[in-house]
Amino acid sequence: MASQTRLDIKLRAQNLTRPAFTAINRSLNATRRGIARLQQSLTGMLGGAKGQLIGLAGAYAAFETVVRGPAEFNAELAKVGTLGSEARDRLSEFRDEIQGLSVDAGIAPEALADGLFNVISAGTDASKAMDVLTEATKLAVAGSADLTSTVSGLSVVANAFEVEGAQGFKSLAENLFAAQVIGKTTIEDLSNNIGKLASTFADSSISVTEMFTALADITTVSSNTEEAATSLRSAITAILKPSDDLAKIMEKVGIPMGAAAFQGRNLGEIFSLISAEAERMNIPMAKVLGNVRAVTAAVTLGARGGQRYAEALEKQKGLLSELDSSYELQQAQLKNLFSAVVNLGKVLAENFSRGALIGLDGFLKDVIKDAKEMTIQARIAGLEFRR
Repeated sequence: MASQTRLDIKLRAQNLTRPAFTAINRSLNATRRGIARLQQSLTGMLGGAKGQLIGLAGAYAAFETVVRGPAEFNAELAKVGTLGSEARDRLSEFRDEIQGLSVDAGIAPEALADGLFNVISAGTDASKAMDVLTEATKLAVAGSADLTSTVSGLSVVANAFEVEGAQGFKSLAENLFAAQVIGKTTIEDLSNNIGKLASTFADSSISVTEMFTALADITTVSSNTEEAATSLRSAITAILKPSDDLAKIMEKVGIPMGAAAFQGRNLGEIFSLISAEAERMNIPMAKVLGNVRAVTAAVTLGARGGQRYAEALEKQKGLLSELDSSYELQQAQLKNLFSAVVNLGKVLAENFSRGALIGLDGFLKDVIKDAKEMTIQARIAGLEFRR
């Protein structure tokens, strides 16, 4: 008889709660559509930035991971300690800084600890690693990108250009973010391909801003970012190791050989001079450069007498502050989400505590009665309830 009573209660509970949870799930579907519209609206506010803002539902998933992942965090942090004595000595400091960054950015601490491991593994000193991780995290959040990719991209560039100090790492992140705004590319694609260029540009004393501007500009006429990076690297290599035809042209137009070619002139001016002289001599650019893959970059950067690249460079410099603006907007959205989650928790706690006092039957009826309020809170928070 007791088992039959429990079965009856269970069946009644399912029947009574199904309408409430069905209503909530319907609201959640509307929420997802609303979030998509919100993303489009906020993206437009950034002046054409191509990176979409993180969805509220995605942010809550990160919040859930923060709450549930202490074991994973400890495991990932322990891995950092295997990277040498300096890293081991800083584990306590790393723990505090990662936890603070996790709260600010809405990224799970175990993901940040894994990012820190990758930063140090890439050759960054442990004393500078948190500066790189902080900027990579801001870049990932602001550009809706994968943290692993941004860590990799910033680490490679920082090591190649021997960047020092928090401000130096911040400048790298700002340039990467601005490049995705002016180019036909994404934060992840830039991060995954900038390694093809970093060492060559650093060895040639070409600035980080010029490097990112050139790559971004070439993506607008290339099939993808990888193709653009390959073409740009080939074009720079052609200058450093000129063919016989290119050596003659460079001598005629007064461009020094080797890395000295990039001193005193920007890339647009250099390739404009070369293109004009090659045309005058009736020599195809592919033959001049010695590599057909270099042609797209050389022609694009030298277009309109180098004016195209000059304009892109000015635009890049003007967008360097966009990273901070986008990150702050994301943080504001995240804080609003967490506030909504707290409100939802209060509604649920109130209902469940009331159930303990007045009994299962009365409690379930109250849940249905309060379904509208719960649905509103769930819609704001982007949560999903399962029966």
